[in-house]
Amino acid sequence: MQGNNLYMIKGNGDTILINAGSTTLPSATLISVTDIANYNNATTTTLFIKDSIRGGTFFLYVGSDAADNGMIFTDANNNKWKRQVNDDKINVLWYGAKGDGVTDNIVPFEAAREYIRNHSQFKTLKIPFYNNAAAYNRYGFSRTFVINLPLRIEGQGIGPWQSSRLYFPPNTTGLLFQPFNYDFNCELENINIENAFINRSLIDSNKALIVVHSSINMKNVKVLYATGNGIEISSDSGGDSTTNPTFGNAGFSSFTNVRVYESLNGFYIVGTESNAMQFTNCVVQANVRWGILDDGFLGNTYYTCNFQGNSNNSLSGAATTVTYAGKYYSALPKHDDGTGVGKRPDLDTNYWLETGARAAAAWDTTKHYWSGGSYYVQNANATTKFYQPYVEGDNAPFILNGRSESDGGIDGVGYGQGYRSVTSVGGHYMNGTVTIPQSSNPANRFGFGVGTLPDNTTMTHFKNKSGYNTISTFEGYNTFAFNNYKNTSGAYSVGYLNNQFRASTSPTTYFFADSYKLGFGGGVTWDHGTGSPEGVVTAIVGSFYSRTNGGTGTALYIKETGVGNTGWVAATFGGGGITQQTLNDTAAAIRSAIPVVSGSVTRVYLPANVINNNGVANTLADVTGLTFPVVAGTRYSFKVVVVYNSAATTTGSRWTVNGPAVTDISYRSTYNTTAAAATINTLSAYNLPAASNASSLTTGNRCVIEGEILPSANGSVQVRFASEISASAITAIAGRSYLEYQIIN
Repeated sequence: MQGNNLYMIKGNGDTILINAGSTTLPSATLISVTDIANYNNATTTTLFIKDSIRGGTFFLYVGSDAADNGMIFTDANNNKWKRQVNDDKINVLWYGAKGDGVTDNIVPFEAAREYIRNHSQFKTLKIPFYNNAAAYNRYGFSRTFVINLPLRIEGQGIGPWQSSRLYFPPNTTGLLFQPFNYDFNCELENINIENAFINRSLIDSNKALIVVHSSINMKNVKVLYATGNGIEISSDSGGDSTTNPTFGNAGFSSFTNVRVYESLNGFYIVGTESNAMQFTNCVVQANVRWGILDDGFLGNTYYTCNFQGNSNNSLSGAATTVTYAGKYYSALPKHDDGTGVGKRPDLDTNYWLETGARAAAAWDTTKHYWSGGSYYVQNANATTKFYQPYVEGDNAPFILNGRSESDGGIDGVGYGQGYRSVTSVGGHYMNGTVTIPQSSNPANRFGFGVGTLPDNTTMTHFKNKSGYNTISTFEGYNTFAFNNYKNTSGAYSVGYLNNQFRASTSPTTYFFADSYKLGFGGGVTWDHGTGSPEGVVTAIVGSFYSRTNGGTGTALYIKETGVGNTGWVAATFGGGGITQQTLNDTAAAIRSAIPVVSGSVTRVYLPANVINNNGVANTLADVTGLTFPVVAGTRYSFKVVVVYNSAATTTGSRWTVNGPAVTDISYRSTYNTTAAAATINTLSAYNLPAASNASSLTTGNRCVIEGEILPSANGSVQVRFASEISASAITAIAGRSYLEYQIIN
């Protein structure tokens, strides 16, 4: 109604004027929506329902939608009345949902979801904060609520603590975000979700409280008492949800101010399409095993996340940390399959990591222990970053694979321990960068246990707030690059390496034993000794050698050629000073030690259709417009989505990438053979696979290429494709096809 004009809603959603300018409105006022069923005045065109929960304004409706007792009601004369809605939100209370802690709300929630599915102008499922009393504001459910369409679920409240609460039985998944055969994005905001609390011995790890197979933006969400994982993010390409239970793509999802408490693992991330996600200001606390267990294929990014008390022995069901012979040990991932039963902590360093004092029980020779702690990056392919994490000392140590990093951060009660990924043979630590968390307790140190640290491993950013730094023993003769070891007193007290390495109180003087040399990123070294290094000292080009018994023209040598122990040239400084080549080599060594800061995601759309109908079958052609530039030595992640048509169902295709020379490349290329099946290739070189598949849909095919590249030369990465049949067109569709790329290291 506008002024004195009254309008009626038609079946297509349009309105028609039914009493222009009349001052007498054919309307009635009822107490409750249940009164509509008994209403029989044939002349009325508007109903006003006074009920503050399910009420509102209803217009006489002549469309084809059936009554659903939420948006549409039927009166005694079989007339239909449709609710007036002024935004894109459908309120679950309209369908009879109640947050009283008693009502089973699965039916009203599903009815509201289906109305949104069938009416595209509505995007949001609204769940109001039901009651401020502690016993209320709890929407109970008897089973899983499935979200299988693009949907925004909006609770009500202030942050994740005082928001709309959803309550599910034990060992039951609460929310399942499940695409069928196409990707979509959902949102979840201002929601608390819980399993009914049970004894931890009854945990079913297959029943996560929230399961996500789609892209999602989650904000101000709290997960509590999950009887499995708190939030599981699992997504893989290929097929559909009937043939592939984890079908979907969670890539580029975001999680902001999400909190997971007292679950099995806080976040559990797995799958080939669970990548490039961002977690900001998330809190994981008092989870039985890991705060975050990330097994995603390519890696994710975490900013200022908070880890407290995960796998702490005081938690019921936790079994990670033990005491033995007066020392403390935490179980490593090799325990998880049960093979660690009876492995003695002080002897079996593939199964146990010595840690600082924390809540623990005496080692039980018959017990199955489990790994656990603050965070664990499991997939060997992933490049995952943790920026400025807050890690309390009551967590077991974090574990990273060889390609991931934990940068900076602060500690709570004193924490300086971490563990680089366990390898199958040859020791505990993989080549790469180990970043050591700041410690407030001089007794805490970054512990490596027993084993060796391999050559060319870099250690950075170890700062002790209490006046000195300590590093646990490193066995063997390795090359290290040390940086920024300054304590609060201004002294550079680095510590010791087999009691042979120390730093003086001068900020510029460091002492090494004769058996050690100074190493830079990229393998460049500075060694020393008596006599010429030619034929004696092995190093790479750009390295230096100080001859302690040398003289004018023989005191310093530079490695200019070769890969072994030859190619050393004495440096001369007369008639012009240090040579340009010396400056170039030194600059190259410094540049190789400077990290690259990750960038934001860049998306490129295909500007025009590209057709490959080459007269020679299986001939690759560029998808002109789907390309991105790369710089040598910088690692990139990329994702390509191409929607394409085929001239015939009997014409297959292949999809790949090409580019400059690489140090490392790994990617997965997936594209249709039928509506329910796809070709999936896991590749590590350009222009593969060599052959096309043998079938396609004529329209609506979808190719997804996702991976990482570390180029060794500058250039551009180009998407390419081929048609299986000569002169039979495969067409990449403009506007719907795109490429995303990002600097990750």
